[in-house]
Amino acid sequence: MLARAFPSSLKAQVEDVESQIPVATFPTKESTIGTIKISGEEIYIPTRVYFPEPKLASFKSPVQERIFLCIYTRHYDGYIREKYLKKLIEGGVTEIWEVPYIIQLVGESVVEIVDVVASIEESLTRFPFLDVIAENEPFLELTRQRVSSYWNVYYRHLYPKIEDYPGFRLLNRLGRTGR
Repeated sequence: MLARAFPSSLKAQVEDVESQIPVATFPTKESTIGTIKISGEEIYIPTRVYFPEPKLASFKSPVQERIFLCIYTRHYDGYIREKYLKKLIEGGVTEIWEVPYIIQLVGESVVEIVDVVASIEESLTRFPFLDVIAENEPFLELTRQRVSSYWNVYYRHLYPKIEDYPGFRLLNRLGRTGR
């Protein structure tokens, strides 16, 4: 399943990373966040993964480490998603295939994670974000719907004006109205 979550050019790298990930505590469902295109190729990022954190992982390349970080941004535990998102954006986002993992987090229910994405708000209007945005209108529309839903259910009382909710601010930055 993880091989499909990245461009096919990374297949060997993904397999190496996958060999270092502990066995899942629950089976990972085949559900995905929706079809994503990266340079014309469809990838399928899992909705959630249920792998424990490895005690020790060593990677042969920085690309493998980035793949690992992306995978753990899909973890079922929000604290773990946040931890690996912070590590992923720490050095800057340079790989186009990292972008959907980050944008997906804007449309999830944990505002603290959305705030982490907001820390790189300026980057959302540059490469590689622009390329992913241009190629994935349906994904962005789905993200917009998710943001709206979570704001309405969980955060309307904290952010009475929809424009103040971090997810909507980020979507606006991406060129979407968020409404």
